[in-house]
Amino acid sequence: MVSIKNKACTLKVGQIEKNPILALGTNEKDVEKYERVTKVYGNVVPAIVGQSGNAYRILAGQARLEACAHNGIQEIPVIVSEISGEEEQMKLALLLSTVREEGGSLSEGAFI
Repeated sequence: MVSIKNKACTLKVGQIEKNPILALGTNEKDVEKYERVTKVYGNVVPAIVGQSGNAYRILAGQARLEACAHNGIQEIPVIVSEISGEEEQMKLALLLSTVREEGGSLSEGAFI
């Protein structure tokens, strides 16, 4: 298995490019959910970004990024993936988009 180094850091929201492919699947309802969370707690979940030179592109967390921008949050925690090449970054973004991180209805009911 290939080991890829990733790093955690904080980036300014304006430094992170939106991902046009992820934008297709990001709906306003998801952004509004994250806006409610970020208004109270800030951004508590890091976004995942790919780096190409000095540029960063969102690979996971597009709705969170938009919610932070709407709420005036200037900096967010990120995990920078050290994967080089746009094709590999898009593969990672696709894989991450298929992973459901949140619990389903049963988990939500248990929390309530």
